[in-house]
Amino acid sequence: MLLSPSLRVLDSLKLAYTHSANSQIDIRTDEQEENISNISGNNEDEIKLKKNDSLKKTESDKRKLKKFFENLYSYFHSDILFKDTKMTNYKLTLTVMTKYLIALELIHEFGGKSEKIETEQRFFTYLPITGCYKNNNVKGCCLNIVGDFLRLAQNGFKEYKFDYTRKKFEQLQHDALISTIACMLNINWKESERHYFKTLLLNSLHYLGWTSFSELDDKLNTLVEQLNDKVKRLKQPASTLKSQLDYFVHQMCDAFKHSLIKREKKNFANSAREGQIIYSSIAKVGYCYVISVTSKNEYCLARPGFDWSDQGSEYINHFGDTIYNPLSLNGMIIVDV
Repeated sequence: MLLSPSLRVLDSLKLAYTHSANSQIDIRTDEQEENISNISGNNEDEIKLKKNDSLKKTESDKRKLKKFFENLYSYFHSDILFKDTKMTNYKLTLTVMTKYLIALELIHEFGGKSEKIETEQRFFTYLPITGCYKNNNVKGCCLNIVGDFLRLAQNGFKEYKFDYTRKKFEQLQHDALISTIACMLNINWKESERHYFKTLLLNSLHYLGWTSFSELDDKLNTLVEQLNDKVKRLKQPASTLKSQLDYFVHQMCDAFKHSLIKREKKNFANSAREGQIIYSSIAKVGYCYVISVTSKNEYCLARPGFDWSDQGSEYINHFGDTIYNPLSLNGMIIVDV
């Protein structure tokens, strides 16, 4: 299993990603010199042919990138998550974790990356940062693929027999925590999308991090150090990256801490109001945003990982194939964020 193609691909991507910006420039310069050396003269048609070949390859790479994200989302969403809405026995495997980490590495590598197309006097972007909620841009991938993955993690992780495999899986889980949070921070979120941003961060800490206050308190400084290191190495940083990193460290982590304390002390609220973020273990909904509340204390909840409702224009808690029913909650944790 540890020699699987997916794991080898992931290791190769991580190795490629650690190269410095200077070494990348050198490689590109060498490639340009090699291309020029293969041209026999100053024939304009010959130069144009080289440029057209380069454009075709770039467009091909973009199609492959999009296809990978679409296939992974279909696997998470249709083949697992909503094939059986209860998911009582499903646990994340090392293979699925590896595929997810490959997706994150590709987002870090190609998200916002552009190439200048001389023949058309424009820039070609592999994976735009924003767009509609589809898997052809970074924001769409984060909402769909990351959202679904965090829902799949609700039952925990498969236990492996061999000690080395278990340790490798634990390391991948921690890598997923760091890389997922970095993805969330490196997006310019609209004000109307802030509840997605917050619930994604909280569920990342909950499902990929720690479920007790003592564990979180012990590991939080290390988490922040590793996250800072990851963020510094992002190749296409968002304009809001620094402010969102500060927000995560000083507000989201504190809010998550306090929610863990409330859970351990069983300090549950009896009700919540529209616009609040809550945590509930009922139906394993995790950290959600309250869309609406009925007079019977039934809740319509939203978070990435729920199915998309065209009618509500939200990722709404889903029961069955087409019906969106409010969820009855007798107790919950209200998150102060």
